[in-house]
Amino acid sequence: MMESSQLFMLYLALMAFLGSCIGLTFQFVLKSRCETIRCFGIHISRNVLPASQAELEIPETMVRPVIN
Repeated sequence: MMESSQLFMLYLALMAFLGSCIGLTFQFVLKSRCETIRCFGIHISRNVLPASQAELEIPETMVRPVIN
């Protein structure tokens, strides 16, 4: 039988795994260009901006200087 501290760590790991799966699913939905999304029994219909009007914000810390 597992100790209570081992069982607690197992629960924490399970919660972290489920939280990351939910986060990845929401990230997919937000970045998707689809107007209709069906996932796990949830149906989402939304208005999506055309790609020409979408703006991508890139933090300056992520921009690398061009080296020739």
